[in-house]
Amino acid sequence: MMIKQFVTGILLLILAVNASATPDTLSVGDTYKLGSTDFKVVGVSADKAFEYTASGESLQLVIGTTPGTIVIVPKAGEVVKVDPSVPMVWIAGKPDEQIASNTYLKKHGKNQQHILLELLR
Repeated sequence: MMIKQFVTGILLLILAVNASATPDTLSVGDTYKLGSTDFKVVGVSADKAFEYTASGESLQLVIGTTPGTIVIVPKAGEVVKVDPSVPMVWIAGKPDEQIASNTYLKKHGKNQQHILLELLR
């Protein structure tokens, strides 16, 4: 029963991500909804690296059609660099291990739309 609930939750998250906005029309400053939570788009690209100086709020990274999101929690003032061509995320110049060790993303996430979101409070 727990596995069924977990899988259902993941599927709902995927549907929420895919249905909340059209990624090809997003730009920095737009509001993006994941489930019932609003986020601000702080970076978006499919082919060029971009940087964002963290405010201290948690960030979420949506990569193309990859299921779910990746949560990133940098300290305020740290520079988060996202490069969709690799794909890779660096926080304060160091590779983020969630992505560096993810072979699925290495194979399927390259040159897909990367949307960096910051929680709106």
